[in-house]
Amino acid sequence: MLERALNGSSTSSHDRRSTPYLAARRALDHASAALLNASNPHVSSPYSAGDVIALFQKAFDSGDYESTKDTFEGLNQTGCPLD
Repeated sequence: MLERALNGSSTSSHDRRSTPYLAARRALDHASAALLNASNPHVSSPYSAGDVIALFQKAFDSGDYESTKDTFEGLNQTGCPLD
């Protein structure tokens, strides 16, 4: 499913409208931003890059993306020192 989430062209339009696909996509979007933040020495992040990957992996393995998405989304909505 992760490969399909990363490559929307490999999924049917029905798959892309499904709740599991959308939940995975939203979590992946926020995890990607959180990973970029965690990897940047000029951005303060409570998570290391390894933490972000592990949290997303746990969500992926369980199929429960919502709480991980919410965690990353909250972090991504805070102010950014890079302008």
